[in-house]
Amino acid sequence: MSEQEPTFRVRDVPVYGDVILSPMAGYSDVPYRALCRTYGSAMHYTEFVPVEALLG
Repeated sequence: MSEQEPTFRVRDVPVYGDVILSPMAGYSDVPYRALCRTYGSAMHYTEFVPVEALLG
């Protein structure tokens, strides 16, 4: 059995698979990311943080 080549790399991190969940404000919370991972998401991000929340 041969080792599968990664679809692409993010710097030195190999990413296996071709489905990537993009970052979305208000939708990328932990349960949603877990559900997407269950259905095959190879890579996903935490949700966006509005700049107003950072500036106070």
